[in-house]
Amino acid sequence: VPADFPLVLAAAAGTYDLEFTEGGTPVDLASQLHGTDAAATTYAGEGTYKYYGLSLNAENNVKSVGFYWMAENGAAFTNGAHKAYLAVPEGTPAPERILFNEHNATSIEDIKANDEAQKFIENGKLFIRKAGVVYDATGRVVR
Repeated sequence: VPADFPLVLAAAAGTYDLEFTEGGTPVDLASQLHGTDAAATTYAGEGTYKYYGLSLNAENNVKSVGFYWMAENGAAFTNGAHKAYLAVPEGTPAPERILFNEHNATSIEDIKANDEAQKFIENGKLFIRKAGVVYDATGRVVR
């Protein structure tokens, strides 16, 4: 993981050894995943964004881990120290929550039981899947 790059981890309770490596992984500057080292207002640079904080639902259900609007209509909010957040560009279809997909530990997905377009995050970028076709946040077909 590159320096100053947010990362979301989940694991069973226990003690884990951290292994350092040399060299590396280039930083993806287009990532929509951000983080703060100290409590600060969410910010993603020039432009307007919808902001999502990493959280549980209102009932604190442990299986509800995902990214949620922390302020009305996805407005900027104060993010806690060492917490991740998403900044999705304004104009991108943006639900009020984006949940982790329990079947794929490397991505998060907006889970809906219908035939509408499904929004999901992969490698920190927002994508939309409809009828088996995947589009990027600007509507271009990517696969």
